[in-house]
Amino acid sequence: MEALTAFRQYLEREREYSPHTVLAYTRDISFLMEWVKTRTQSDVLPEHWYQDITHRQLRAWMAELLTQGVGARSLARKIASINAFYRFLQKTELTQKNPASRVSVPKIEKKLPVWLKPEETRQLFDSIHFSPDFLGTRDQLILEILYGCGLRRAELLNLSSNDIYLSKGVMKVKGKGNKERLVPFGDHVKTAYLAYIPLAEAEGFNVQEILFRDKSGKPLDPRQLHTLITQYIGQVSTLTQRSPHVLRHTFATHLLNEGADLNAIKEMLGHTSLAATQVYVHNSIAKLKQVYQKSHPKA
Repeated sequence: MEALTAFRQYLEREREYSPHTVLAYTRDISFLMEWVKTRTQSDVLPEHWYQDITHRQLRAWMAELLTQGVGARSLARKIASINAFYRFLQKTELTQKNPASRVSVPKIEKKLPVWLKPEETRQLFDSIHFSPDFLGTRDQLILEILYGCGLRRAELLNLSSNDIYLSKGVMKVKGKGNKERLVPFGDHVKTAYLAYIPLAEAEGFNVQEILFRDKSGKPLDPRQLHTLITQYIGQVSTLTQRSPHVLRHTFATHLLNEGADLNAIKEMLGHTSLAATQVYVHNSIAKLKQVYQKSHPKA
């Protein structure tokens, strides 16, 4: 079996990565293969092409990508993809070396999460008119869940009515690596859910299979979700970044600013380590500094 195909199946079946992650990893390897073809002036690579790659060649490829304007974050991901590919090859005894292990990861400047201010969030739910039909109630429920529960895009799109436990006020979420967690939700989510379900069923949609669909009945896809979130955030904020993740960041930042425990936020977000959650502390510290500057006599 061709190495890249075997690697894809390994990511899908054993590691249970999301389709988005699998695509990113395999695409990076494909880009490397095309670069090797160009360097060797060959239309077809030998079956075990990966055995001839050296760390110097990988560095040369990274240097070319830099000159083409590829950013440090994208380079780091490509190195991670190649590293994972070679670890798989070593595990399956297709090769003994890993040239990617000798390639340094570019330093990535950490960016603080972008989030909506409390007044912008209030406008999102109080000032925007949601039509009482299927699409309007669907959009309102999507916004309520993203902000009220802090779900990732893929987690939201994979929800079904079987994942919602109204009596307990929690939903079952399947996160990265198919890890399941329970996330609490409030009355706003419950009210929006109860308004949406009968309208979705009236359209003939099976909500036990998938919760969110477009008007034609097809499951809502990531592009459609991004478009509608961009439109709604644009009505209440001047942020240039307008995506479902902005509402996830807003969920975490607002909880932290209101005194929620960082470990509790970590569990609700589905982070594997506290380090991933601590980025929201920076937003909280920024708010504290603003309060200090405005309030302290010697600020």
